[in-house]
Amino acid sequence: MQLISIPLRKGSADDGANKFQFTCSSMPAVSNQGCLDCVQQVRGSNNIATIGTITHKVNVMATDDIYQMTRVRMKEAEEERKEVR
Repeated sequence: MQLISIPLRKGSADDGANKFQFTCSSMPAVSNQGCLDCVQQVRGSNNIATIGTITHKVNVMATDDIYQMTRVRMKEAEEERKEVR
């Protein structure tokens, strides 16, 4: 198991960081169903480019509360980003 630390937003009640445990494992080979590709959409464009084949997966060890809190914080960060533009 590995640990990742994500800093909290400056000025929050807790200026520390959230720590998540995670595992990384190989993806099983996909036989006749093809492969799983990682794609990226270029900002401001409708074009999608293939970055490569997904060979590993990451599982985050967190509770439903942590996922919900992270969703809320990501939404707040997105709204702040839009205001800056």
